[in-house]
Amino acid sequence: MRHIPIHLVLAASCIACAVAAPVANAAPAMQQYTAGAPAACRPALPAYDGAIRTRPTAMANEGTTTAFVSCSNWSMPFFQANYDTVVVLKNNSSVAVNVTCTLVAGGDTGPAPAYSTKTVSLAAQATNGVGWGTLASPDLPGTLRYSCGLPPGVELQRVLWGFVV
Repeated sequence: MRHIPIHLVLAASCIACAVAAPVANAAPAMQQYTAGAPAACRPALPAYDGAIRTRPTAMANEGTTTAFVSCSNWSMPFFQANYDTVVVLKNNSSVAVNVTCTLVAGGDTGPAPAYSTKTVSLAAQATNGVGWGTLASPDLPGTLRYSCGLPPGVELQRVLWGFVV
């Protein structure tokens, strides 16, 4: 068996790292994160526990009336750039429905949280997202939180968020 001298291994490693290192003036890149609803969300009240079914891929309202779920992403320092966020929903029922979600952004430190409510129409058997576009990060540092009223047959699959680095 042939052994390679350690100084050659170290030199090759240094060259490989230098070649693979990012360029300092590279264009901004979007960092994107996803949290599955079972990990990020919970029924908003004990009264909704019986209607909300938590599955590996989503939280679904299997009841007969609207049930609310609350979700939260982990806290991140959104100081360097603007960011956006989306809640992904699927309508498993045979009728079109409207789903309303409220984003609660920031409030961990500094100013009070900002609230933004959006409604999306979901056709029968369709998947769609409720998005909040680009939010100004210096005003909303910290955690992104969501509250969604899920009509019967609707599931919340995941929450997505990202920011420019």
